[in-house]
Amino acid sequence: MKRQRDNCRFTVSGAKRYKLLDLMIDRGIECDGIIDTDEQLCLYTHRKNKPYIISACSKYGCEYAIDEDGVTKARRYIAFALLHSGLVLGIALSLILCSVFSSMILRIKIDNADEQIKADILSVLDTNGLHIGSFKSDFDFVKLERELNGKVPGISWAGISVQGSTLVVDTIDNIPKPRSDNSRLPCNVVALCDCTVEKAQVFCGDLNVTIGSGVRAGDILISGERKKLIKADKDDKETEVTQYMRASGHVYGEFEKQAEFFFPYEEAVNTPTGKTMTVSYLNIFDADIPLFFKDIEGNYIYKAIREPLEVFGCELPVAITEVEYSEYVEAINTYTDEEINKKIEKSIQNYEASFLSTYEIRDKQQDISKTDKGVTLKLKYTLYGEIGEQADIYLNKE
Repeated sequence: MKRQRDNCRFTVSGAKRYKLLDLMIDRGIECDGIIDTDEQLCLYTHRKNKPYIISACSKYGCEYAIDEDGVTKARRYIAFALLHSGLVLGIALSLILCSVFSSMILRIKIDNADEQIKADILSVLDTNGLHIGSFKSDFDFVKLERELNGKVPGISWAGISVQGSTLVVDTIDNIPKPRSDNSRLPCNVVALCDCTVEKAQVFCGDLNVTIGSGVRAGDILISGERKKLIKADKDDKETEVTQYMRASGHVYGEFEKQAEFFFPYEEAVNTPTGKTMTVSYLNIFDADIPLFFKDIEGNYIYKAIREPLEVFGCELPVAITEVEYSEYVEAINTYTDEEINKKIEKSIQNYEASFLSTYEIRDKQQDISKTDKGVTLKLKYTLYGEIGEQADIYLNKE
């Protein structure tokens, strides 16, 4: 299948790959051609989404491989011509730049895997006038460290060091604090789903249901609104007033959850051919110049290792990148009933580990139906667990 120039293909494996997919959908990341094949999730997306997906894979412990289009022939021929005509000049220019800009910051390296933290750090540095091309002598790095520690959420410590022309920011992430409820708005505790209430523990508010009763999703379980009769000062008449509070507590109940999966008898899968090819690129600033002549054709996954060049301990804005391409072909796999049964068992295990691990499974029913195209699995669970969440009460102040 031909891929668009700006697209790349991710192959993700791991027990929590469905959680990763749900997170991507919640964040509005567009994907094409999502295929769940042989315990792997294959999807196409724009290259700009790579950092976020890689970060999400790391968060959920998923393994991944990326397949991108190689450099086109036209670009390669242009680069080859530039290589022969300007390689010597480029190296000489790099040496001159090294001596002239030895006192400048040519690269900023942030030791943190969180893309949002990286963006916040770069924003604070830029606000203080530090960016690529700035002179090192213009800044008090101790003061910048204090700025980062005070203004970047998600880190408890930041340290700055300079290695040649590279500014290195080391960070330590925050240790998660116990969850606290600092909201001042009154609220109710409402039901997340249709269920039967079996147990309740109220910290604040009034229990609005009885044990053993059935409730609908959205029903109030613990009320943060209380009506009270008070006597007026001048007479004995009672007046009804409403008090509001922030209801809290735990309500447990039994509820049902359903899921459906389809397993085709035939599907396209990536099959490695065993053919590999290692090539090199010369990186000068943001330009990648290929140091090879062969055209890269076919479908490949790759891994790259970048080695920056140094002269007298000063890192140049020049590097050599070694890229290893591993070829694969798309083949049609046909599964037997026995293989489908193994996939069904594995999918059930992954689903329960990803989505039902916080609940007690009291009953599980499964219905399997077969057609010429594949097998459909329908699951029906009876679960027990916490079924309430806080919902703010918005009052009209007029």
